[in-house]
Amino acid sequence: MNELKNKCVFITGGASGISGATVRLLLQEGAMVCSMSRSAAWPADIRQQASFLSIQGDVRNEADVQAAFGQCVAAFGAVDVLINNAGVGTPTPDIATADLAVYEQMMDTNMKGMFLCSREAIKIMKEKKSGHIITLVSMAGQRTNANAPLYCASKFGARGLSGGLADQVLKLGIKVTEVN
Repeated sequence: MNELKNKCVFITGGASGISGATVRLLLQEGAMVCSMSRSAAWPADIRQQASFLSIQGDVRNEADVQAAFGQCVAAFGAVDVLINNAGVGTPTPDIATADLAVYEQMMDTNMKGMFLCSREAIKIMKEKKSGHIITLVSMAGQRTNANAPLYCASKFGARGLSGGLADQVLKLGIKVTEVN
């Protein structure tokens, strides 16, 4: 009944929080895991597992994403599941004083990173006519928040991209799921 045994899961995000807990669970379930994050700071008990590959890179950088997927396929032969988990949120309670760099960081991480990773995963999944792309969208993609309108915009965008992607790749045997 172990659906993840010998499946390769590519996950974005660091060693703590949702990503860290998810990686531990995936490894316990027998998955091979490639983790891409800006920091490769994983605990030794995770780093030493033969079914785990830590890849340092930035989801906002196209060359980093392409290289990371290449390393994952070289190590484990495929990508069966993509978990778009990397995300950043910064309060912006006054748009009149919001910094453009804050806007760009959120949009580039939360939307561009999702696009780049999904695009690379689909290239691999299309060949097998199967795969699953999971994106952590957050409730901020469903309702507005006066203290974080830029974060909400990035998550509304991610939700729209995920929904359109689901319609586009369903005929290819690829499933797309959003998680709040």
